Amino acid sequence: MSKETRQLILLLILITIGLAYGYYSYLFAPKWTEIQELQRFVDERQSRYTTLLGYREKSSSLEWEVAQREKEYNNLRDQIPQMIDKPELVVDLYTFAKINQVQPQTVTFESLETMDTYVTQSLTFTCLGTQQGIINMINDIQRSEGQRFNLERLNFTNDKGILHGEIHLIAYASRVGEEPQAKNAQSR
Repeated sequence: MSKETRQLILLLILITIGLAYGYYSYLFAPKWTEIQELQRFVDERQSRYTTLLGYREKSSSLEWEVAQREKEYNNLRDQIPQMIDKPELVVDLYTFAKINQVQPQTVTFESLETMDTYVTQSLTFTCLGTQQGIINMINDIQRSEGQRFNLERLNFTNDKGILHGEIHLIAYASRVGEEPQAKNAQSR
């Protein structure tokens, strides 16, 4: 074989390798990556579709469950007062104290804090009474149907069997019913 023939064969081999490399690098590999991404997307959608088909088969039970959750939500929402009424809070606290033979002293209100869907009112209730009377009063306060209280902290001093108590409470009220009233007031 002559030198020119070998060079021509070597040139053809190099051109073929270069074309194959260029095809793989610039055409095949990017499209292959795109195909793999589309395959993952199709697999994800297929699994989601299968899940939704399962929901469709259980639609009546899901509707029943949604109705139950809405009932629970409404029941819980109805248990939370719609507004914080300070005179009513004082009356409730004094009533609980008198029922449990505890002598109420003072009720001090702190700042009203507004959250997304509710408001909180911190307050301090001071009283005098026996240990059992104060414990019963605290239990009654926490089980109160009218106003929702959370016990924040307690501070007691004992003076010859009589406890002087400082009870820090937080009262809660819902803001859910507040928005439509505000809109009505603006439209007038």
